[in-house]
Amino acid sequence: MVTAGALVLSTAVVAVIVLASTNDGVDRELDPPSAAATSTPVVEPTPPAAEAGVSARTLALPQPTHYEGGVPRGYPNTVVGAIAAAYGYSRLASGLDLDATLTAIEAMADPEAGWFATERSAMADGLVAQRAGLGLPPVGPAGTVSLTLTPAGYQVLDREAGAGTATVLTLNLVSARATDGTRTTGPVVLEWNLRWDGTRWLVTSRYDRGTHEHLARIPLTTQAEAAGWKAASGG
Repeated sequence: MVTAGALVLSTAVVAVIVLASTNDGVDRELDPPSAAATSTPVVEPTPPAAEAGVSARTLALPQPTHYEGGVPRGYPNTVVGAIAAAYGYSRLASGLDLDATLTAIEAMADPEAGWFATERSAMADGLVAQRAGLGLPPVGPAGTVSLTLTPAGYQVLDREAGAGTATVLTLNLVSARATDGTRTTGPVVLEWNLRWDGTRWLVTSRYDRGTHEHLARIPLTTQAEAAGWKAASGG
């Protein structure tokens, strides 16, 4: 029997990811939302030459040159570099280890913007609620429970030439396994407002506000492509 489940990236209502779940160990996916896309990238890199099929139009992103506290660093100050940073940060946007996840988010956050200090408590509550939704206590080992965010699409909404700022949306596939074996999977959109500080891309605001959830589609599908998503790998 299919039941409704939810994973929480934060306590904000707009940050709730609603997924389909089963108790028979079989993965299910929600039907992609039918809402039409309303955001169109104004600046975007040129992907490799297109071949047949959606996945053939995949942008190869630069890899990080190093890591600081588990956070990828070394992306260039280019549009492609901003996309790569958004991909790398998306993988760390949520997790089951409360301290490690908050530490990673703080390292990504722009200290000049000051948003992390304001939002830290709410984000911590959201991570605890997320663990509870998967059958875990607030702290402790995850055991067989798992949670992954895999970026599989991007849109560039804004890039000020020479100003060192960019806004990149990432379309992520969330996959989770609860203590009872329930598996969940579904798409979520994250918004990365980025600033180049001279050496790295920093995040200037909350990324899980849900402003663009109407663009959520199952990644790497014709529906996702029609909603404006471009495919990329790496980062």
